Amino acid sequence: MDNIGDTGPIRSMISATSLMISGGNFSMTSGPAGSQRGASFLSVYKICSTKIHVGRDTIIQAASPNAFYDSRQHFETPKRLTGDQIAHMNAIRDWVFETETPLMWLYGPASSGKTVLARSIADWCAQDRLFLSSYFFSRTDSSRNSSSSFIATIAYGIAQAIPSVQPLMDRVVDKDPLIFSRSLETQFVKLVLEPLVGLYQDASHEPLPYVIVIDGLDECTQSNEQKAIFDLFTFAFDSYSLPWKVLISSRPERTIQDLFRGCRSPRCLYTTISLSNPVNAFELPPRDVQEATPKQTDETKPKQRRLRLLSIGTF
Repeated sequence: MDNIGDTGPIRSMISATSLMISGGNFSMTSGPAGSQRGASFLSVYKICSTKIHVGRDTIIQAASPNAFYDSRQHFETPKRLTGDQIAHMNAIRDWVFETETPLMWLYGPASSGKTVLARSIADWCAQDRLFLSSYFFSRTDSSRNSSSSFIATIAYGIAQAIPSVQPLMDRVVDKDPLIFSRSLETQFVKLVLEPLVGLYQDASHEPLPYVIVIDGLDECTQSNEQKAIFDLFTFAFDSYSLPWKVLISSRPERTIQDLFRGCRSPRCLYTTISLSNPVNAFELPPRDVQEATPKQTDETKPKQRRLRLLSIGTF
């Protein structure tokens, strides 16, 4: 008799009687009494488990861990925020909770603290279970200076925030193993939007996370890819009922300005925060924009104290 610890797939499959494997499950049909050996069950379970994780592994391989907001690559980010950054964080917090505009543009020149603030917002959202996903671009890092790993990284983050969506994503990749060779829009629709829309519409679910943070869009080196990424979110707001809040940070480069100015979607409403000057360096369309001004009233001081505590956490 085989040792029950012998889990070699070939020997187990030969010794098993009338096995039938279908998809990720298996069943044992009738056979001689005592033929359902433990080793056979264990080996088939391992084979099926491996199959189940094929989609997940494909997503992991296509993602960029360096683009996570809490990647160890971001070792230079300070653990404390300045007074001005806390005031800006309060304004972003108000946007998350108190406005209906789905987009926020956080802009400022180089070294103005955009990434520090974006990471702090992502960290705060994660603590409050609001964080859905993120992508932090870097012009000097080839793993995150283009759109090639964008969808996989966003999808991976979403699956971490909402584990129940992972099997739906796995099925998409199992059905189309070359999904990441398709257009960004196809990847986004099949791997992100379609799996999520039903979960958000299901009233039986507890509230789901909904904040996405995209940092350094201008550091995506191709302007056409910057536009493609921006268009993904305006498309999502137009075509799907997803209650997302998407924070995009960048330098105020002309190509990024034009993305916001040129958006004609009826739901392309956005708020802006400037880190460089209280007066905008360029005129924004009043039809679409409301400027989020950091509040310095007594009413907001308790919020500032709470956010100051949150900003001390390790990264």
